[in-house]
Amino acid sequence: MHTASPLDFSLKTVDEFMHPAVNGNVSILNSTLSAGPQLKSFVLTSSIASIVDVSKPDDYAFTEDDWNVNGEAVARKEFRAGPAYGASKAAAERAMWRWKEMHDPSFSLSAVNPGVVTGPPVSFPSSPDKLNETLKPVWLIYSGEAKTMPAGIGGQSYIDVRDVSKLHIWCMEHPDESNGQRYIVANGKGTPQAVADILRKAFPDRDILVGEPESDYVPGTYDYPAGKRSMRATKAYKALGVKSFIGFEQSILDTVKSFEERWPGLASNVKT
Repeated sequence: MHTASPLDFSLKTVDEFMHPAVNGNVSILNSTLSAGPQLKSFVLTSSIASIVDVSKPDDYAFTEDDWNVNGEAVARKEFRAGPAYGASKAAAERAMWRWKEMHDPSFSLSAVNPGVVTGPPVSFPSSPDKLNETLKPVWLIYSGEAKTMPAGIGGQSYIDVRDVSKLHIWCMEHPDESNGQRYIVANGKGTPQAVADILRKAFPDRDILVGEPESDYVPGTYDYPAGKRSMRATKAYKALGVKSFIGFEQSILDTVKSFEERWPGLASNVKT
């Protein structure tokens, strides 16, 4: 499983995103040529950023047949970290599929394309300010450090890390079925405003950012708003034999629970 790709919104150029994402994939794939017959499957963590393209209509429903074909041109015309990251994920995944065509390996290759990943981490940084880009906003809102609403990431499709992990394992353990396949893993739209609303309700004793409650998501279901871009994890549901994934509210609350277990009392925004 190759799960690493730069998601660092402090990077300043498209190439800082592009080169390690693409070259990292190709380098690891080239190393598989000497791995021997025991290698049965290669699973790439791609992203829905490889799928979502800015040229599609506002109400478009994306599937695994779609590709982000315009992201690089957009990012190079006027650099922004979000489009640059999306372009790098698309380029890196395409590099894998080109490699497959060129080498026709004996093992399977598959791609998992998750949305914004939340949920309790397996490992923690030394302090909350070093959390990754998808979990840091949850901490900032929960701890009261956020005085303005953090920016949403991309189209704000969400998925819990535990469901992403299950699909990686399934792809690895089912090489015949997963070979050559891409799998969207997204569960709906979960915004920073939704995070703030969930946490204010769960922790009324804490001073948590208010923002504009229920203004940019579907309360209760956290589904995609009607008439807006969407995507469905139909292939992933079928592969795993499930009808749904972990919901946004549970994912956020479990994330915060893991924060408190790791850094008890560090969030000091209890109301007096």
